[in-house]
Amino acid sequence: MLKKAQLPVTVYTIKVWMAAVLIAPAVYVVATVYADPRHDLLGLLGYQGSVFVELAFSGPAWLALYLVTRILAPRVGIILLKSILTVIGIGLTILTFIWFDWFWDLKLKNGMSQWMWGNAALIAAAIWVFKLPRAVTQKKCER
Repeated sequence: MLKKAQLPVTVYTIKVWMAAVLIAPAVYVVATVYADPRHDLLGLLGYQGSVFVELAFSGPAWLALYLVTRILAPRVGIILLKSILTVIGIGLTILTFIWFDWFWDLKLKNGMSQWMWGNAALIAAAIWVFKLPRAVTQKKCER
């Protein structure tokens, strides 16, 4: 069970993660349609499936982002923390998609790269847009 001191970090990282997981498949759909306006839209109706698969595959990435945030938040300033989280978030996204590509052999060259880069951009944006709770940076997290 989460302790009260852990809740702000959990909420912050879940907001960042969910922003990317829910919006990135839509970015992929828009990029696919933009690249080929005559694309068969019936093939893109698997949005819910894409969200579910991304949720499943990016779970370990969220956990890593959560742990890094919990460890660094009480020790560094907010700007440095968000800069570090941005680099780590983009790296975790790329690693997730490499694993995703290896598992299903989807060929990142054939359109999945838009999904990956959209997800990475959304992670970076969400880290800077969402406010890190003050309670996280003022107190040391209990271990």
